[in-house]
Amino acid sequence: MDELVPGLFYTMVAHMISRSWVVFLARRESDRTAGETVMASLPVMPTRDLTVARDGFHGCIAVMKERGASKLITVVSFVHVASLGVFFLLLLAIGFVPLIQFFLGAN
Repeated sequence: MDELVPGLFYTMVAHMISRSWVVFLARRESDRTAGETVMASLPVMPTRDLTVARDGFHGCIAVMKERGASKLITVVSFVHVASLGVFFLLLLAIGFVPLIQFFLGAN
């Protein structure tokens, strides 16, 4: 399972970079949609505040749902949300695979 640990790091790097890009691209738009307005109000650099993370996640979901958002910000929002999903899947794999191997009797 040690081979999955670098994947955790790389997915979080992709998550942080895509979040900064979504905020940057949302601030560049002159006529913002509701999701872009939420993303433009967030700080560019990620913080440890959970409300900022929640607002960023919900803002990305809103950007992906809106038809008026630009294609680039929609794609970067999808990368942001997908990288978080991949991170949680890797966490599940790291936790459950050894547990399954234990119950199956594999060494």
